[in-house]
Amino acid sequence: MHLKGVTEAPPAPGGDAVDYVQIASNIAAGKGFTRDGVTPCVDRPPLYPWILSLTFRERQRYDLIRWGQAVVLALLSGAVARQLDRRIGFGPVLFIPLLWMVDPRARTMGADILTEALACGLITLLWLSLAAWEEQPRYRLAILAAVALALSILCRTMLVAWIPVVAVCAWLRGTGGTSNPIRHSLILCCVPLCVFLPWACRNVNILGQFYPVGTQGQEQAAAAWSDEAFARRGMWFNLDEQRFFD
Repeated sequence: MHLKGVTEAPPAPGGDAVDYVQIASNIAAGKGFTRDGVTPCVDRPPLYPWILSLTFRERQRYDLIRWGQAVVLALLSGAVARQLDRRIGFGPVLFIPLLWMVDPRARTMGADILTEALACGLITLLWLSLAAWEEQPRYRLAILAAVALALSILCRTMLVAWIPVVAVCAWLRGTGGTSNPIRHSLILCCVPLCVFLPWACRNVNILGQFYPVGTQGQEQAAAAWSDEAFARRGMWFNLDEQRFFD
C-alpha cells in the first residue's frame, strides 16, 4: 500500500466505504451514529465506524486505519503460524505466506475502508482463543473467546448466529475434560449477548419494532435468496447493479 501510495487515499465514490466514512465523521463531530448528522443509522454495525472515528478527530486520516489493520493482521498471522508450528509442525506454516501471495483479497481488502479486515482479525482471534481453550479449558480463555465473538458481532452483525454454535461446541468439548462445561458454555453465550444487548436495545427503540440486529439483513435478503444468488452459488452481488429494485 505504501509503495503504491494509497495509504492516505480516500475510498472510491459509492459503495459501503463511503457509508462508513460518513458515519465515522459524524461520530467524530459529536453528531452520533448517523449519515446526515440527524437520522440514526440502523443498517450498519457500530464497531468499525467507531474505530474509524478515532482517526478522524482532527482530520480524515485514512492511513492510520490502514496501517492499524495491516499491523494487527500481521501479528495475528504470526500467532496462527506459531500455533500451527506448535501443534502440527512447521510444514503447514509455509502455506501462510503462500496464501497471502496467491489470494489477492489479502492485499485489496486490507487497503479498503471496510469491515472485512477487522472482521478477519477478530475471527482469527476467536479461533486462537478457542484453540488455546481446547488445550487448557480455563475461564480466562473462555472469556477471551467470548469477548472476541462479541466484538465480531459488533463488526459483522450476522455473526450473532455463531453464539449458540460456539456455546454448544464448547459444552460438547467441555464434557470430555472440563469440570464445569455448562459454566464455560454460559460464558461463551452470555458475554457476547450482554455486549450486544445495548446496541440491540438501541435499534429496537429507534425502529419501534423488534429488529435488534438492525435492518441490513432485511435490505440484503434478496442478495442471498434470489435466482441471481443461486446462479452465483451464494456469492454476494450488488442489487442496484442488477436492477433488482426496478
